[in-house]
Amino acid sequence: MRQYFIKISLLFILAFSITSCGGGSSTSSSSGSSKSELEIETKQSIFDQEKNLLNIDFLVKNNYNQKIDVSLKNLSIDVKPCNVRRISMTPKNVYFSESIKQQYVTALIEFIGECNPNSYNISSSKILTLEDKSNTLTYKSEEIEIVPDILVPNNDNEQNITEPENYSFFNTPLPITVKNAEESYNFKVQLIDDESRGVSDKEVRILAYDVRYGEIENLVVTTDANGFANFKFTSIKNLAPINGKTLTLTIVQGEGLSTISTDVNFKFKASKVTPKNYQFQNPTSIVVKNAGEGQEISIDIVNSLGIGESGKTVQITTIPSKFGSISSSSTVTNDAGRAIFKYTAPKSLDEIDGQSTTVRISFKDGDTELTETVKITIKKSLDEVSERYQFQNPTSITVKKGNESKNISVDLVDSKGVGVSGKNIQISNIPNQFGTLDRATATTNEAGRATFIYTAPIDIGDINGKSIQANLIFTNEDGQQTSTSITITINESTGGVSENYQFRNATSITVGKENESKNISIDLVNNLGIGIADKTIQITNIPSNFGLIDSSIAITNQAGRATFNYTAPDNIDDIDGKTTTVTLSFIDKDNSSTITEDITITIKKSTDTIVVDKTLPTIVIPNELREITIKTNSKSFDIPIKVYKDIAPYASGSVS
Repeated sequence: MRQYFIKISLLFILAFSITSCGGGSSTSSSSGSSKSELEIETKQSIFDQEKNLLNIDFLVKNNYNQKIDVSLKNLSIDVKPCNVRRISMTPKNVYFSESIKQQYVTALIEFIGECNPNSYNISSSKILTLEDKSNTLTYKSEEIEIVPDILVPNNDNEQNITEPENYSFFNTPLPITVKNAEESYNFKVQLIDDESRGVSDKEVRILAYDVRYGEIENLVVTTDANGFANFKFTSIKNLAPINGKTLTLTIVQGEGLSTISTDVNFKFKASKVTPKNYQFQNPTSIVVKNAGEGQEISIDIVNSLGIGESGKTVQITTIPSKFGSISSSSTVTNDAGRAIFKYTAPKSLDEIDGQSTTVRISFKDGDTELTETVKITIKKSLDEVSERYQFQNPTSITVKKGNESKNISVDLVDSKGVGVSGKNIQISNIPNQFGTLDRATATTNEAGRATFIYTAPIDIGDINGKSIQANLIFTNEDGQQTSTSITITINESTGGVSENYQFRNATSITVGKENESKNISIDLVNNLGIGIADKTIQITNIPSNFGLIDSSIAITNQAGRATFNYTAPDNIDDIDGKTTTVTLSFIDKDNSSTITEDITITIKKSTDTIVVDKTLPTIVIPNELREITIKTNSKSFDIPIKVYKDIAPYASGSVS
């Protein structure tokens, strides 16, 4: 049996009664709308006797048109007028579908000192998707009034005392493997009391979950005569995007601070998936001129849009030992979709000078198989001038309008940094969806610059927010290649953030003690360097073993500064000397772009140096009392012992 409790530490095995203060349900919509597309309905709010820990159960309702996919990321809560120490949201992200229009969320809020909360609001990133077009906005609900119930100790003299329900979950199913699309899976969990008897007629519900994995027929059910809560899950139409992943459903029973929960996991292992349309691009052959030198052999895997696919395993064949070695027979593509193999030349090139060998690069994914060959050429006596060419100043571009044209350029220079004219530079093809280039080859001008003209498609809605890489290649007369890459980013502008706002003064922190608290701050300024107030800044989560950050969202003050409070964990021994990175981001209202900044949290346990004086003091005993003869009973002697250190009397310690 696997069981978890969402509760507070003072919830002992005691009887409690709930003193109602009018904590009924309440409803709010997002600001600026009479009938909101998103509504928040409070199911229950309750806090402990000390009034420093509050639990709020609420329902998020989606009233958008059913054709619009809606999701909320990084949920956070602001409770007024309280100072919040930390927040726990279960779950942090909420997803909806055509049939799942409402989701349950639980918030546990710890205050700094006693507080009497009277309202709260919910904030998050809101992602709207319609026919493969998506937009990310900042969501903030209206203020929702609450009068929480108070948890107080039971008094035997009081009437109508309510004993807490001591229930638990039993017979939680093992992980369920999903192999087929659009297939239904029935599962159930049993609710039992402290005598292991099934408890009937109790409401059991599933908290908000990622509906992109499938759908639950009923999120709220009532236990049957044997205490079983029965649910039905149906997988999505295409398992390819989620193949190999796991969905965790959190099932809960109860309200407020005594809620119990258990998890049911669905593992997706499709028996057949739809292959993606992958292809190889930009294979790099190499020319070796020095013994023992290292070079890179690379190739890109892109999808049907020409976008690099990360995390794909690419294989390469071995080469004859006389041609050197390749560090590994396989590698994984990086974030840009590039697979890189490390080649090392042999200790001597004399035997193979002028020769070449071919290696085969391959990739397989389901029914998709790709192969490509590259050549390794050994040529010691290369033309001296051609060997020293290199690229400088490649210009990546960002396009904000349909049919917009921009120049892509790169400089070819010699070993002295002087531009080389009259050389042909090639650029790799880009997919039609991303626009056109005026030419495939450009000749460097007198300054050594080659220029290509890029033109975006008339309608950039389908590729808004996406990027693609293009390679620039120069091949000299001996077949040696020099290459670099540029990025074309599509970011449809409605007049927003990237041109007017920027981050400054991001603070990375170093923590040396358990439970130590430090502020993480960053300034949002406009193009004049003036701080921008009342803007929402988000921060990514950190691993739980690194401690916690009080909130995922902060609002900039009058000076434009957003501040988050970080608290180290109770024990930092396991993470001493380690660093984690978090990203701060700002998204404007119309989502024209996002600005981000990374900061680091470093754990470096402090050790206070204690200087210990190990020299011993000197003990002095009078000579006449060093030997004492006792001749009669009941006789006492005073023995004066003096202790000195560094000539002075020694006042510390004791003598025995």
